[in-house]
Amino acid sequence: MAALVEVGSDAVMDAELAGCRTGEVTLVGRLPRSLRPGQLVLADRELLGVPLWQAFSATGADLLWRVPADASCR
Repeated sequence: MAALVEVGSDAVMDAELAGCRTGEVTLVGRLPRSLRPGQLVLADRELLGVPLWQAFSATGADLLWRVPADASCR
């Protein structure tokens, strides 16, 4: 399961469920459909990747992504 959760109220805004053969990154990739400009998205370092970043940023939402300490920008 992957979900978009509103931090203040803990309301689930959207969620994707699948079997154990579907990875978390795949599920998260389906969630940008629920975002709007001006929303702030916080994501964990396990979701680091250009395709997800591009999909989420295309919604107009603001992004704050954690990255591993050893990440490099190449």
